[in-house]
Amino acid sequence: MKPGLRLQFRAARDALGAKARQAAAAEIGRRLAGLDRFAQARRVVLYASYGSEVDTWPLMTAAHEAGRLVALPRMEGKELALHEYRPGDTLAANAVGIPEPSVSSPRVKLDAADVVVVPGLAFDRRGHRLGYGGGYYDRLLRTSPHAYRIGLAYAFQLVDRLPSMHHDEPLDAVVTDSGVHVYPRRHH
Repeated sequence: MKPGLRLQFRAARDALGAKARQAAAAEIGRRLAGLDRFAQARRVVLYASYGSEVDTWPLMTAAHEAGRLVALPRMEGKELALHEYRPGDTLAANAVGIPEPSVSSPRVKLDAADVVVVPGLAFDRRGHRLGYGGGYYDRLLRTSPHAYRIGLAYAFQLVDRLPSMHHDEPLDAVVTDSGVHVYPRRHH
């Protein structure tokens, strides 16, 4: 079921025109900036968007310019390691095409993060996300249960219910171009 949903949501996201994608991303960024937990965060984990994902590049720059420590994930084996990012740092595409920081960039411990912003193909109204299938973010989030977890998505990527497994890590909020959806914190 999840593989079919991944194909469906990726195709829908890819079909969104560049202008619509850009306008939606700007609104998502505005809504994210207005979210108290994000606005007050001093240390944020973001991701370098690629393809048709919500554009995070302006967010990375704005967060850094606001004096926040910005960390980006880097695939290291089956895990994501976090490295500091500053605008102008060179990012290189990994084996699957995702831009990531150099291994020489300063390493950041996840437990130092106030907010973790995660990508996804779809999100549901219970705080679950449909990722790309590798489990990287679930493993990363499991190591930092106290960080506030936010998904970014176009409005059509938010659905009533997605299939979820016991190892799926829930989010605290999903920010779309049509609104901010906050979920009660769950403890495992």
